[in-house]
Formats: sequence, structure tokens, C-alpha cells
Amino acid sequence: MTKIRKAFTRPIYAHKLRSFKTFEEACDMVDNLTTRNSDFYRFLIEQTATGWTVSRIAQGSQA
Repeated sequence: MTKIRKAFTRPIYAHKLRSFKTFEEACDMVDNLTTRNSDFYRFLIEQTATGWTVSRIAQGSQA
């Protein structure tokens, strides 16, 4: 089995911001947020059973 690099073994902690029905809506929100604050925040888009959730990465790899 291939060994996982140490940088990728830490969990990511994220704060939920909003949920959307479509991936495009979630991408639009992230695009709007990153144009203003791209140096300060990292965002995560997750697919859920009811749609897509946008979260701000609070702690983890490269955050």
C-alpha cells in the first residue's frame, strides 16, 4: 500500500455557509467571495443528499 504524505493526513474543519440546489449556484457564490477575499479564505463545495453545501475551511491542510 502506498504511504500517505503527512500533509494529507490532517482533518479539515469547515464552517457551513450556505446550501444550494445546483452546483452552478454554489460555484457562483464561491466566485463572488474569492474575488474579494482570495488571500484570506479557502472554500469547500460538498455534494449532499439535497444539493450542494459551501463551507469555509477553518483549519486543515494549507488553510
